Amino acid sequence: MQIPVQRNTPPLPGTTQRNGRRHKPLWAALAAVLVVGGAVTAGVALSSNSAGSAPTAAAPTTPFRIIHSDPPAAPTTTAAAAAAAATVPAQSYSGTGNDVVTLTTPVDVGILEFDCPKCSGNTTVKSNASIDADLVSKFSGSYSGKVWLGMRGGTTSRLQVTANGPWSLKVGGLDLATLYDATEPVKGTGDDVVLYRTTPPTVELTHSGKSNFSVLVMTDTIGYPDLAVNEIGKYSGRVMFPSKASDAVLVQVTADGAWTMTPS
Repeated sequence: MQIPVQRNTPPLPGTTQRNGRRHKPLWAALAAVLVVGGAVTAGVALSSNSAGSAPTAAAPTTPFRIIHSDPPAAPTTTAAAAAAAATVPAQSYSGTGNDVVTLTTPVDVGILEFDCPKCSGNTTVKSNASIDADLVSKFSGSYSGKVWLGMRGGTTSRLQVTANGPWSLKVGGLDLATLYDATEPVKGTGDDVVLYRTTPPTVELTHSGKSNFSVLVMTDTIGYPDLAVNEIGKYSGRVMFPSKASDAVLVQVTADGAWTMTPS
């Protein structure tokens, strides 16, 4: 049994519909975080930094191609897009129980990191951006994970937290993702966002949890989230990511247990 992930939703303003999926020009802004002078440099270190820590530069890799809508609403230079994406500030908030968080700076594209170590009931985080309405959903137990924002459009300015314990959240840019080379294996537990500098030809995926396991893939070539895996419970399989080898690829893993992703 599979759980569908955000299907048959209407296209957003500024996007075009292709084969039932939206082509998303906003990916250009996300990808541009990696672009300085036409090359992928990961202008910030793509790993979970502590609050207030300064990002460190990463080694340059291959050129990164930016795609636009058909036709683009307005010319977007690499420098302008990079500057816009690089201005996504880290914003941290904390609370207890149900609350609404109003972001100091609304976010078009970014990553949400949410922790509720003492939660025991239903825990959710929802965005006022209609497409990203359900960001976090945990039926019982503690939660700690990362999810992306804005990959399907919309601007997040408020977050609705439903929890029965103390929680903390951070909203930021790609500095909250973890950067890997195309040959490096990745392992984790629960929801996470992974960024490969270049695309692995294929990956072997495993999941040991009991609930939904999904893997969404975003690259500068496809420009919209592609559903690579969507299964319930334990999983083991091999898939290819829909992109060119030179593309950087952003991966959203949704899981309730331990998982692995091994390039092959």
